[in-house]
Amino acid sequence: LKVLEFNDNGLTLWDKGDVILRSPGFALVTGKGRKGLVLGEEAQKQSRLHPTGSFNRFWHELSLEPVAGDGPFRHNADLAYAHLQHIAERAKFSGDAIFAVPGSFSREQLAILQGIAKRTPIRPVALIDSAIGMLIARLVPAPHEGRGAYEIRPAPFRPVIYADIQLHQVLLSLVEPAGEGGVNLVETVQVPGVGSQDFLELMMQLATEQFVSQSRFNPQHNAESEQHLYNLLSDCLKQPHRNLKLEIRTADQVHTAELSEQSILQALNAAYQKIDRHIEALATSPAAKDPEGAGLLLSTALAYLPSLDRSLSRPYGRRNAQDIPRNCLALRDHIRSDPQALTLFDIID
Repeated sequence: LKVLEFNDNGLTLWDKGDVILRSPGFALVTGKGRKGLVLGEEAQKQSRLHPTGSFNRFWHELSLEPVAGDGPFRHNADLAYAHLQHIAERAKFSGDAIFAVPGSFSREQLAILQGIAKRTPIRPVALIDSAIGMLIARLVPAPHEGRGAYEIRPAPFRPVIYADIQLHQVLLSLVEPAGEGGVNLVETVQVPGVGSQDFLELMMQLATEQFVSQSRFNPQHNAESEQHLYNLLSDCLKQPHRNLKLEIRTADQVHTAELSEQSILQALNAAYQKIDRHIEALATSPAAKDPEGAGLLLSTALAYLPSLDRSLSRPYGRRNAQDIPRNCLALRDHIRSDPQALTLFDIID
């Protein structure tokens, strides 16, 4: 049994605490038919070379609504299906999986997801909200069960906001304690315009300004150097940084630019303030039911945004990336449901 975590920033197939495959929600149409479709990381790394054939909103806007054009797909569900097939093929996996899904998916989108999944080698046996999977319990080593075994301990926390970042938005999930060690998803808030692609656009603008100023080189003067800069910054946002030194090699020269923490913070501050305002509004809302406000837990990808910590009003913790798959697998006997009529588990007690 595996866990497939749905976040278009990178759909992740887990085997216990180990990543089998992570694939961002990108598709690149290069021709007709399946052979003309490039998916995942390879598509992302060519998205600036072929902007008119690049698509990255098919998970965010998952639907059966027809799309314009004469490409090899009818609607976003076709691209989502192709992406699931791609993950199964790349991971060489066929079998049962728990689907950890974001609270931003509507019931209609969950139904579409189940429908396309039935046509792939990855068979969903349960749907669980990612925030519930994140916060249901603390897993501690169980020595009496042998190496690698875990037991569930109740999660005695006050209301907590789990904040995660997708390609086109930040998602805030307010979770409260319920019953004996149980949890309940109270509210989900989508914060549009502050996804990883929005931050990459802001970083691209800043980096281009600094390259022009420091090296008299415009990395966006052609598609190849623009793609190279995009790939550099995309990799940088996957690790914690405060200052960045970027290098682009052309045929006859090496161009460098340094991005200081101050310049990065200035470029990203408006977006950071937008996230912070939504966090504070949710944390202090009547739904939080706590005089001190809700606690805050950031996903790894969100916490890695440079100097974000300097812009948040509320203290926070950071997610352990393995928590969702481990918790889901530990709860497997409690959350399995009829594959023909899967239940979304957004309350567990």
